[in-house]
Amino acid sequence: MSDPFRYIFRFCCDPGFNDEAELQALERYVREARIDDVAVFANVQELNTGHMTREEQDVYLRLMERVRDLLSGMGVTFSINHWHSVMHADLGKRMDPALDFRPMVDVEGNEAALCVCPLCEKWQRHIAGLYARYAQLEPSILWVEDDFRLHNHDALLLAGYRDWFCYCGEHLRQFNERFGTSYDRTSLLRDMLRPGQPHPVRAQWLRFQGEAIAQAAAWVTGTAGQRAGAQRLAPHASGADDVSAGRSRRRVTRLGQLFERAVRRGIPRDSAPPLRSVRGGQPAGISALHALRGADARARAAAVRRCGILPRN
Repeated sequence: MSDPFRYIFRFCCDPGFNDEAELQALERYVREARIDDVAVFANVQELNTGHMTREEQDVYLRLMERVRDLLSGMGVTFSINHWHSVMHADLGKRMDPALDFRPMVDVEGNEAALCVCPLCEKWQRHIAGLYARYAQLEPSILWVEDDFRLHNHDALLLAGYRDWFCYCGEHLRQFNERFGTSYDRTSLLRDMLRPGQPHPVRAQWLRFQGEAIAQAAAWVTGTAGQRAGAQRLAPHASGADDVSAGRSRRRVTRLGQLFERAVRRGIPRDSAPPLRSVRGGQPAGISALHALRGADARARAAAVRRCGILPRN
């Protein structure tokens, strides 16, 4: 019986520094481990330089072309995982002023140094254009990183754990226009945190924030989808044990609806919930099975049909 699993190896290197050695090692490892697909990371973890300029994108695009050509003769597909969208956290870095992206703003008016407001039209054009460039390489899957969210972005108020979301002037302007209100950050926070029966604005604000990230998702699926042919779009999703899990169902539902629209345009898609092999120093065992069941349940809850579940560790 053929193996029902698809083994995807997440590959990263520092182009121009260790790529030659790593590509040689990649070829050997793919053969020995019988890998089915190689997901090429771009601008990942400690190698991250912030939101990439076009010149920085060119460096990774050349690397991806080399990986694609290397794997094509081995019968192995390649996929692309751009490691960030709005950015996981500030990471001790600053935004390139030339990009002129609007940063996220917390409830006290503190601006993020690197995390971007998803309503920023310049950033939307930037990320959509980047995914369109990736799509031209015809990867098997275009992965959408799990920082594609408004919560859990290394808040300046982490000590009291109030999440980022985004309280910038544009968010407040659009919210007030939508609901006929006149809130500023202070009054909005006051009503959302009012004790007793929840104020209606709490649900309105959460709904509006979800629509904001969905609007950005539409840019990605729309622009990349126009050039992607039969490629797959795959959002990374939060696991039940993640900090972000409290809001993951709503987020997966919103993104699921957008990726469902992509499918109607002929673009299949997958979802990649985390499946960790070790927890607390012990094998996950039954926890891993629960993670798989939870991933399937979340996909169903999001009304994501014909969606492949590709657990990741």
